[in-house]
Amino acid sequence: MIPTTLSQFAQHPLRPGIVNSDGSYRGWVQTWHGGHLPDHHMHRWNLDEPRFRFGLYALASTWSQSGRWEGPASLLMAASTDPDRFLRPEAWIGPAGGAFDALTAIALTAELPGNRQFTPRHDCLERFRCVAQIFAAIDAVIHRFRDGAMTNVQAWAALRAFPGTGNGANTWKVKIPLIFRELRCHGWATIPGTVCSVPDTRVRETYQAFDAPLPVDVLAASAKIHEDFGDLYDIPAFLYKPVATASRPAGPAQNVPTAGPTAGTILGDSGLPRAIATH
Repeated sequence: MIPTTLSQFAQHPLRPGIVNSDGSYRGWVQTWHGGHLPDHHMHRWNLDEPRFRFGLYALASTWSQSGRWEGPASLLMAASTDPDRFLRPEAWIGPAGGAFDALTAIALTAELPGNRQFTPRHDCLERFRCVAQIFAAIDAVIHRFRDGAMTNVQAWAALRAFPGTGNGANTWKVKIPLIFRELRCHGWATIPGTVCSVPDTRVRETYQAFDAPLPVDVLAASAKIHEDFGDLYDIPAFLYKPVATASRPAGPAQNVPTAGPTAGTILGDSGLPRAIATH
């Protein structure tokens, strides 16, 4: 393994607050990747508590919709200001327009990395409602998986059986590893790292840029990413600078280098940078 640093191929170097002392990823909901609400106190998410797991499932579902990531992220950041009100599943069963309007008002004050702005996402309300109605069933699958009563494939199939958690009436898919990743980052170590990397479009574009396309199967792709980046999961590939820059809504796209003789000195077996050696 040839040592390299995240700053060589990341959109921004990963700040110390995003990685643990051992170099592993801390998790999105523990850091919000630098986002904050300047006028509100955000409660730290303790994923051992059901209300914060509801928030995690809602985040995965809202991020499964079409549209920018900033809206769902800001809404869940806002929800963390008053978890007793906004992160109780029962609060979203039945009429919940008032709660969603209050949540949106707080989310509009969010400050996100890169000066990105919150755009109201009213489609997220239906995702909150959907997850609230089936929260107990989702949570039961997660606990059975954590406790070893389900294999990777069984847990994947069970979570794929919840319509309405994905885009529109579909079931979630690529964001299921997000749930696994965040729980593992929180300390649920019995969830294997091989199922915790999110092979979304931008991550796949990074691998494609190095002429090393990921498998189509989500679990197989996740396992390959974990082989390359360990417990940094998909984050280095997601933040790979040329792809991340080209995916911005404004500004010229940049050419993405492909693997070659020079690049090969810092690449792993898959053709991707080995990011886990130094930080």
